[in-house]
Amino acid sequence: MPIIRVVILQSVLLAFWVIHASWAADGLSPLILLPLHEGRDAYRPAAGAGAGIFLVVWQDLRKGKDYDVYGVRVTPEGTLLDPEGIVVCAEKGNQANPQVTWEGKSFVVV
Repeated sequence: MPIIRVVILQSVLLAFWVIHASWAADGLSPLILLPLHEGRDAYRPAAGAGAGIFLVVWQDLRKGKDYDVYGVRVTPEGTLLDPEGIVVCAEKGNQANPQVTWEGKSFVVV
């Protein structure tokens, strides 16, 4: 089971998340940089791994009212499979503090 750590790095000029993931006991994948889109309020990332990819989820205020949960699939090499993100949950009201895990066949986000 991979060990995943998500760290948020932000500055005035740069905004991105960095993912380190260990697929084996003896090594780390390359740094994976997930850029945050300019002007987008994205917080509380969480990451899971399974079937050879990562799923990173976060709460996002891109619609301007109420947080929704978005996600992006990322390969171990750092390729974003969903560059704009995919909607995980956009129900009425706030959707916040997402968590993600791999249950053996698919990702589960709560």
